[in-house]
Amino acid sequence: MRKLFDELRGQIEAFLDQRDQNALIVQAGVREHVALCGTLEALSLGGSPHVFLTFGDPFEAPVQYGSALFNTFELKHKELAQAVKPEPPELPRALFDDRTPAVPRVRQLLTFARELMAERTDLLLVVSLVPREIRAAQAFATFVDELLQADPFAPWCRNMRFILREDAGSPELSRSRARRTQARYYTSDMGDAALVRELENEANNEALPTAQRMQSLLILAGMDSSYRRTDQALEKYNLLAEYHFGMRDLPMLALSLNGLGEACALAGRRDEARAHFERALTPALQAKDVPSLINITFNLAHLHQALGEWTRAHEYLSSLSVLARASLNAALQVQCLEQLGTCARKAGSVDDALKEWRAGVTLTEGLGMHDQQLGFLRRIREVIAERGRTSEVREIDRQMEELRRAGGRELQL
Repeated sequence: MRKLFDELRGQIEAFLDQRDQNALIVQAGVREHVALCGTLEALSLGGSPHVFLTFGDPFEAPVQYGSALFNTFELKHKELAQAVKPEPPELPRALFDDRTPAVPRVRQLLTFARELMAERTDLLLVVSLVPREIRAAQAFATFVDELLQADPFAPWCRNMRFILREDAGSPELSRSRARRTQARYYTSDMGDAALVRELENEANNEALPTAQRMQSLLILAGMDSSYRRTDQALEKYNLLAEYHFGMRDLPMLALSLNGLGEACALAGRRDEARAHFERALTPALQAKDVPSLINITFNLAHLHQALGEWTRAHEYLSSLSVLARASLNAALQVQCLEQLGTCARKAGSVDDALKEWRAGVTLTEGLGMHDQQLGFLRRIREVIAERGRTSEVREIDRQMEELRRAGGRELQL
């Protein structure tokens, strides 16, 4: 595993050391995406002299992704500025205008970030657009093309380098302008056979630090779980939980216990899964580990939905919605609203379901997530049609038809 990470890191460092190309396209599936983000984080924490801005939010549509980038940068900009200036300036008010199309707004944001570093001409601003999910590959390729324009070394992106994730299953960037102009391309081989060999060697190598061996064991446990090798997964996750409990590593203990729950859930052992998920909540809460809390709460909500326990599922989804808003995770907020409405309807609270779905319409409209907006409108239409509210049904039909006609214009940038 270490060798695979080292190879990826070497590719990124070689890209940053040269001056002929300003974009690196990394073909990465889900597994490789974890390695890519981990490598970028290691470089940003001191492994490289340059300044890194990494955006891993899911890509649904240009407007949604642009807003996610802005929200992430709003949290990071003072940290970035303090690295190069003692008194960081406030964000320009123009950046808060969400009426500005996505690409010009992102370009303004990155120009502001580069200007913060104007006095440090020895440093590069490394902008990594690496969505953990790319749900519209062609739209993402178009977004990147419009952002970089025909000239990737245009004045606005001076002293910048771009690292772009391409979904291995939909290589649209390879066929786009980004591939043809001043870009290099890298594909990492993390196929199961090669990966398992590396991981098993590391996990069994007593000469390596215990923490490194446990990291390899964690990945092997996840692979066992995904392939329904439940007993092997449980054995590994139990070893991990015991180790991290002894080390008083609360975030990793929560992760291990959540892994036990996921392995049981995949095997249909729901009562065991629920017990493990509930145990995992305690260390996650003690550590204030928001990513773990999101995963565990999502798993509990999904489990109670599968059991038909709609009121309990609604409670967990309400907590998950709070976490989604706090972490500026728009895609998760949308998912919560959809499922909150479903749980409310299943529990017999139709008015509450309509309230959740109408909030979903408003949120998705603002984010430019038209497919999801249509989904909310369909659910609302079904309920009000059952109630015989004909005039409201006609109005929703009109809204849905407008959205469908706008489908061809949805890539507005």
